[in-house]
Amino acid sequence: MGDDDNLDQSDKPDVEDVLDEERGDDDSSKPHPPFINSAFLEKAALLGLAALLSGLLAPLIINNLTNKQKANEGIRARDEAVLQMQAKLLDDLSEVILTYETYALDVSWFGFGAAKNKKQQVLAFTRYNERTPDLVARWRVLVARARTLTSPEVAERIDKFLLNVFEKQDTPLNKLFREESSDNLWAQRHDENIAMLREANTLISETARELGLTRAATHGRDRQVAP
Repeated sequence: MGDDDNLDQSDKPDVEDVLDEERGDDDSSKPHPPFINSAFLEKAALLGLAALLSGLLAPLIINNLTNKQKANEGIRARDEAVLQMQAKLLDDLSEVILTYETYALDVSWFGFGAAKNKKQQVLAFTRYNERTPDLVARWRVLVARARTLTSPEVAERIDKFLLNVFEKQDTPLNKLFREESSDNLWAQRHDENIAMLREANTLISETARELGLTRAATHGRDRQVAP
């Protein structure tokens, strides 16, 4: 019997073995590692590279933009300074030329017709003689400034008009006054002074237009810089 008992116990299945067989080979309940494909790894690598490059390039880009902005601001400041100097040149030129023409017209005006008045003409001629040298000196300074702030053509016209003043106004005016000329000659001289005044206004207008200082040009610049 003893041997039979041992045999029966050896033939009995172990409880744990039975449980293992019942569970079978299904290991779906066991944890699996997460599934990671190559596309995900590639995207992750690209994101990391982008983050690295952003950290390196961002300061360089910002610095480059800052330098460009400063350069543009410098150019605008320079252009504005030149524009202001050109505007002052035009103002000074207008003042000098029109002041001279007014003095010359005063002398001829009191030499003929209903306005004839020898005393007033003497006063006008004295004022003309006293102030014309200073005006001519300022005029020559303006010609020099025009050579650096305007085109050569504009500067040449300003200089040429001064020469015309000497030839067509100053010399004839002094001659008429010394010779006690007739009313007709003074009337003719006055008409010629008026013609020179018109030429002066034309010169000023043309200079303003070529410098871009007219009303139309100013409005055009305003539209260009408007946001």
